[in-house]
Amino acid sequence: MNTKLDSLLGWCAVLGFLILPFFLLLAISIPGTIASGKQVTFNRARESLLAALSDTSRGAVQEPKQYGYFVVYACTNQVTVAGRPYPLAFCTTDGYQFTGQGRLAVTTNQQFIWLDIRQGAKLIANDYHVSKWRTGY
Repeated sequence: MNTKLDSLLGWCAVLGFLILPFFLLLAISIPGTIASGKQVTFNRARESLLAALSDTSRGAVQEPKQYGYFVVYACTNQVTVAGRPYPLAFCTTDGYQFTGQGRLAVTTNQQFIWLDIRQGAKLIANDYHVSKWRTGY
């Protein structure tokens, strides 16, 4: 009786090791079902910047301030992307969230711009999704 139970448990373990990776791979490969950690970080940065813009519209004084997961500060720089100038309103600090790869900025008309340390500025569409497979943002 004990050998049958041991045999059954052994087969269950083998099947579990075969089936579990299949479902994990399936869940990762279906777009939009599971957000990567990088996408969550990016979305949180967007929310923090929009909260800072909302405070500005209410007349709040803008000093470096914590909004959600990010410290946001007023940024008066102007960035050129694809030959067009964009005046920035706020930027995230260069913290651990983006692992020193860059920072996210927003203009007064709520356009997001990724300020990459190595590749320069990049305009971010509202439906932008961070790649799960390549490095960077």
